[in-house]
Amino acid sequence: MRRFGLLLAIVACRTSNDGPKSTVYAYAGDVPDPAATVIAHRPNGEVIDQVQPDAVGRAEVLTEADALVSVVFATADVTRVVTTLEPATGASVAIHGPTIAGAVPLIVGVIQIAPATSLTTNAGFEVTLGCRTVHVDTFPAAIEVPAPCAGSDANLDVLVRGYNSDNGDLPHLTVVGYAAARVPLIDGEAMFAPATWELTNPTVVPTVGVGGIVDLDWTLYADGLPFVGDPIYDAAKLWTGLTVDRARVHASIRDQVATSRVTTRVIAGEPTSLQFDTGDFLPALEPTLVLDDPARAAIHWSPANVGDAVDVVLSWQTASSRVTWNVVLPASASSITLPIDASTAPAATTKPQVLLRYLESSDLDGFDAVVRAGLFVEETDDVSSIVRWPETGQVREVRETSLF
Repeated sequence: MRRFGLLLAIVACRTSNDGPKSTVYAYAGDVPDPAATVIAHRPNGEVIDQVQPDAVGRAEVLTEADALVSVVFATADVTRVVTTLEPATGASVAIHGPTIAGAVPLIVGVIQIAPATSLTTNAGFEVTLGCRTVHVDTFPAAIEVPAPCAGSDANLDVLVRGYNSDNGDLPHLTVVGYAAARVPLIDGEAMFAPATWELTNPTVVPTVGVGGIVDLDWTLYADGLPFVGDPIYDAAKLWTGLTVDRARVHASIRDQVATSRVTTRVIAGEPTSLQFDTGDFLPALEPTLVLDDPARAAIHWSPANVGDAVDVVLSWQTASSRVTWNVVLPASASSITLPIDASTAPAATTKPQVLLRYLESSDLDGFDAVVRAGLFVEETDDVSSIVRWPETGQVREVRETSLF
């Protein structure tokens, strides 16, 4: 989808090119994004400088004491803005925004699926290759393999699940059998012919030593690709034959109506145990968000001073698009004012929603480390990680949500 420039109050002018500068890199995912807009501004929204990144995503902007920098990633219907402290003179920050929808991925081959035995279902089958899931009614079947599904080597991971439906008004699907394997992809051809269907799943029983209700879910990855995402109730399900190289587990505690704690843990390999204790969560948060000026989206709060950084996420619907704005600041910060105007203000019938969250990554130590590692806001209209997920470790969050 073609990008377009969003006209914000903070892009109304541009100052002289003379003076100290810092460097901002703008990426769509991990790809340079010369269509983004980079703006340096004062805390009250007054512009210091505005530039477009070059072909490698690099932009040099004027800087001064206490300056902020905002990067605008915009499409026809969704706008994502990221604001943080502007780097010091000679320093840099990389901001990773949403990926740009491009051409249909290249098809690099076909996998033939021909189970040796039949499996009776009334709702068909799902074939998952990591980057795509296809529904089929019967086998044998030939499934095209897009390039991202090929992963990092000459092998292809595949998971086939057969379903029954209760055919109710809100149909509930149940897996009645499955088969999974890692098969070679040679000269664009792969074959999966499971001898039998698996009828049960190995499980991992979680241990939770925390008071209150803890909700768990996880996503299992094979060759770096997400294959299965499941809620975890009494036990977490594994899938025989699926070569799991990583699991990402979410654990969340609802403390009050407006506050919660969320920990995301990354486990290398196939998990053999799963335990969460009190120390795996940040301390609970008391609600303190106050909206001072709706026209400027000015808010303040009592700083909790926990974690590596505070991320304030504001989202609203304008007359023509959805805006989601992340402001990433030191954990000691206590207020923000967004430089918005009438064209970017919430529509008359909507209210801005605000999510304030403190983040702490096991890979990082403090706000400067967060900025040096880059900021990651890769979803178009959802809560993003801000920090890159660790290879193994966890990111702890404590959140307050308000709808003014």
